[in-house]
Amino acid sequence: MRFFGHKAINIWLNKWFDDIKLSSRISEELSANYVSSWRFLTMKVSYRWLREYLHFDKPPEELSQLLTNTGLEVEHLSFIGKHAQLLEGVVTGKVLKCEGHPNADKLKVTLVDIGLEALTIVCGAPNVEVGQHVLVAKVGSTIYPTDGDPITLKKAKIRGIESNGMICAEDELGLGNNHDGILILPDDTPFGIPASLALSKESDCILEIGLTPNRCDAMGHFGVARDIRAYLAHHENQALTLNLPDVTDRGTWDTPIHFKVQESSACTAYYAALIKGVKVTKNPSTYSEKLQSIGIASINNVVDCTNFVMHELGTPLHAFDARFFQHELSVRFAYTDEKLITLDGVNRALSTDDLVISGDGKAHCLAGVFGGKESGVGFETVDILLESAVFDPSTLRKTSKRHGIHSDASFRFERGVDPELTRFALQRAIDLILETAGGTCAGIVEAHSQPENPTVISLNADYVNRILGSHLSPDSIERILLSLDFQPAGHDSWTIPRYRADVQRPIDVVEEIVRIAGFNCIPDQQKWSFSVPVAPVVEPHRVKHQWALMLASRGFSEILNNSLTKERYGELPTEPHSGATIHLKNPLSRDLSMLRNSMLYGMLETMVYNRNRQAGNLSLFEFGNTYHAFGNRSVEKSMLCLAMTGILHPESWIGSRAASFFDLKGHVLALLNTFGPMEVQETPLDPNGIYSEGLQLSMQGKKIGTLGKLAPEILQLFDLKQPVFYGQLELKPLLEVVGKQAIVFQELPKTFQVRRDFALVLDQTISYSALEHEIRKVASTRLKNLALFDVYEGDKIASDKKSYAVAFHFQDPIKTLTDIEIDAEMETLRKHLEASLGATLR
Repeated sequence: MRFFGHKAINIWLNKWFDDIKLSSRISEELSANYVSSWRFLTMKVSYRWLREYLHFDKPPEELSQLLTNTGLEVEHLSFIGKHAQLLEGVVTGKVLKCEGHPNADKLKVTLVDIGLEALTIVCGAPNVEVGQHVLVAKVGSTIYPTDGDPITLKKAKIRGIESNGMICAEDELGLGNNHDGILILPDDTPFGIPASLALSKESDCILEIGLTPNRCDAMGHFGVARDIRAYLAHHENQALTLNLPDVTDRGTWDTPIHFKVQESSACTAYYAALIKGVKVTKNPSTYSEKLQSIGIASINNVVDCTNFVMHELGTPLHAFDARFFQHELSVRFAYTDEKLITLDGVNRALSTDDLVISGDGKAHCLAGVFGGKESGVGFETVDILLESAVFDPSTLRKTSKRHGIHSDASFRFERGVDPELTRFALQRAIDLILETAGGTCAGIVEAHSQPENPTVISLNADYVNRILGSHLSPDSIERILLSLDFQPAGHDSWTIPRYRADVQRPIDVVEEIVRIAGFNCIPDQQKWSFSVPVAPVVEPHRVKHQWALMLASRGFSEILNNSLTKERYGELPTEPHSGATIHLKNPLSRDLSMLRNSMLYGMLETMVYNRNRQAGNLSLFEFGNTYHAFGNRSVEKSMLCLAMTGILHPESWIGSRAASFFDLKGHVLALLNTFGPMEVQETPLDPNGIYSEGLQLSMQGKKIGTLGKLAPEILQLFDLKQPVFYGQLELKPLLEVVGKQAIVFQELPKTFQVRRDFALVLDQTISYSALEHEIRKVASTRLKNLALFDVYEGDKIASDKKSYAVAFHFQDPIKTLTDIEIDAEMETLRKHLEASLGATLR
């Protein structure tokens, strides 16, 4: 997508860091054809044509800026037709003031609104009055009088008053011989538009829009008019009505031919109409002239009508010669070894994945992409079969890529057409063809599947303003969404119009809001801030950076694996509750055929790669995303995984040892305590497909991850001989907990710490984390630290018991503790541990 200005970049960064999602739909887009999929289309739009659907009064230059602000970037303006060159620089205006000149009896000083500005102009015409609509030659323009040489206007002082242009008479512009007074226009003439547009219906202004590929809704004049309506409704409180043309509702075609849509998944709606007795000619019509104004060559009156409707509504249509559909009309995939000669004369070998329109057992069109030459409409055609359909974007994109065809129709179908305009577009085309080519319509035959429920997205004003850094009111947000055809679906929920296939997430709705509200709704932020927040907002990318630095300082190396992974990994064990895998419909290779639902196997591949290069002592970590399917719902999780294997330190005279589960656990706990002491609950994991033994970690009742020793069966798949210890943390719940942790700085106490030890005998089933949890439940704030310094299991105690030797460190920030105070603390702890865990002193 395209953005404009530094505020837009801030929004893009917010989207990137806060809400960017790679769904299965997007992954399919990328894998199918990321180059073709993101082609930009320069679309020409007629100013006059737009005003047929929406009666706005903006001049072309102002309209150009308006559209650019909404994301439809106008790259070029050009004026065409009668008077366009002769009247360049001359615009319409409205006289706001008209007063006598203080230094000349026959002159008047006027103030004329020309749309973008109001000009002071000294005028000598006797008929100039307030409220008139007139023609104004601006400073710098050249006019061509009927009698005399061309005149280039300059700013001038006339009897002491500065004049910034000229209110023109007919002969001064070369339009006639009348010089009795200025030329007065009808009262309904918009002011600020070029004079050529006001004087001639043959004149027009063409806006060239650099259309981004997500804006499938704006691939026709009607869609562009929708954006203009929304912008004017928000900024100028104009309640304008979009005017769709009237169409004749046609009855059902009682066709004798066999009609069937065999591939309903690739064609969700198909409408066809038979028009008999048409006369195909090359004679120009209103519609062919409009097409020519936007650079579309005229073919014949029938094809011109279908092209006109496509550029009007954004819905592609196709007309066939009905002679080739005497017995059968079907939508199917091509047969093996089937061929088709397309309109460009190329004989194409079809794939069985190509969707075709078949007549009498033969393919006559690459559906939604390119027509066949044999069944094309020519001057000998008498009866035509007219089609309007909704095809699957992915299927058509692959066909377009496979054959190297990029037509106007395929560009629209690949991005999704409005399913609610499909039948209307067909009826509109029928009316135009009957008007320009004659004939009679036998009716419409149709086939369509049950439409999917429209997308509903939850969104509130707080979220919008947090993303944008704006202060839009809930009422303003609601008005903008209603003007864009979004419909309320309950509290803080909105139903997305079906023609906006690109709007899938809350962040997409935010983009819709800001492009109508304008980037100026985002206040400028101060460059410097001298306040220090007590509890700063947690920024995920900053937290991850801090953790990465910490792990690197502890001897870990960061790795980065591809989110696309091998198909066989989808059949291997994963963590519990991981859901189903998400496969690409058009993978580049079998090694990149699905989105990973676990980061484990990429980590093990990295270990194998390093081991094969004699680097077997590894401590690795990776930040990344995993992707999971739960029925019709796709979930993306942001994860951190760590793994250790081999010897911890190089061999030396002071000795070395292998990495252990407790080394990994220590690193994870240190990570979790980066922003202050945090209590972590540990629950033993039952042996599963990944771990032979391990722990489930939780904080404040939220599961945040697991760690343990990988099962031998997993290591055998990668031919790894030495133990591997692996852990993974889910960042969303973890950051929610970290975000509540305030960092408090205190002066170092001047008093001394006091240590006391307990040797506690407990049941074998009780973990140290459970013991620590019970201690901290009843300990006072004077207990600063706990340390387990010995574990004993042997013949000195019962076989079902073990002994933990724990050091307690006490400190008061104000005074030195006495033995009596410490002994009282220890006694309280002893009684509680005896009651809760059955602990006794050894």
